Amino acid sequence: MPGPARWSRLTDRFHELIVQRPGNKTLAVQGAVLHDIVATHTELWRGHMDSAAAYLLKDDLRDKPVVELFS
Repeated sequence: MPGPARWSRLTDRFHELIVQRPGNKTLAVQGAVLHDIVATHTELWRGHMDSAAAYLLKDDLRDKPVVELFS
């Protein structure tokens, strides 16, 4: 089974083909718009999580496993 990153790329490509291959321009445009929305949301969410991690897990907490944070 492929890793998560590869699986995500393959799934994305599969759905892209599903909406483009029938030749329906409306479906293709809607699929492209949805793809852009998801891609933008993913870039913004990743940035938010990176910022939150930098703020919340600073100093000595950065390298501790989650289980030990509550010890």
